[in-house]
Amino acid sequence: MELRTARSWGVPLSTLRYGSKKWTRKDRMLAVALTIHEDGLCNGCGQPRDRSWNEDMEGEYKAHRVLCQGCQAAHLEQDAHGPKKPAESIFVRDLSESGYEPDPRMMPQFD
Repeated sequence: MELRTARSWGVPLSTLRYGSKKWTRKDRMLAVALTIHEDGLCNGCGQPRDRSWNEDMEGEYKAHRVLCQGCQAAHLEQDAHGPKKPAESIFVRDLSESGYEPDPRMMPQFD
């Protein structure tokens, strides 16, 4: 998570962690390792390709469906007001009361 955050900020990990401004050898190695890791994932499901694209893994995966309430709100907005214009964005805000914690029993359970 820290490495992805550093990448999105355009800084080395050591800057995020310690305030260092220089790219250390370790920073460079970690950045390359993250790229190698991400390049090894399936673009569709996010599983490691060396396993998920291997025919020996047939039947070893189970798909689950979930409904994101934020995405649902965005889709309902678009249904109500028509397709987005080219430069238009839809964003979603959580309107629940401060401190509200949803019932964890309502979270999808995966076996």
